[in-house]
Amino acid sequence: MIQEQYVTFETAKLLQEKDFNEPTLFSYYDNNGIVHMHKTNKILQIIAPIKRPTQQKTVEWLRIKHKLFISITYHNKQYKATIIDIHDANNPIIHEGIICDNPYATTENAIQLCLKKLI
Repeated sequence: MIQEQYVTFETAKLLQEKDFNEPTLFSYYDNNGIVHMHKTNKILQIIAPIKRPTQQKTVEWLRIKHKLFISITYHNKQYKATIIDIHDANNPIIHEGIICDNPYATTENAIQLCLKKLI
């Protein structure tokens, strides 16, 4: 069974800055520097405004709302790194290829790079 991967607190904060407002099952809240995660409900939506989506939902949101497409090539033997490509459908001329020093960079890394590109 495939288990959903959720975005980190740092990525959730970036999403909030970019007006991510999709429904999520879980939310983060910061209690004096200690970050907690709880199932989202009406009460927590008031005290925990930082939504915690899955990586899949985040990639879908980037694709639909911002027309950004992510492509990841894992562990390129020539560079011993992961290559993350970001394609912008709003401007097909723009294509960013990023080589990460970490050969095991994840979808989370790609999502964060896209969000930083948008900010």
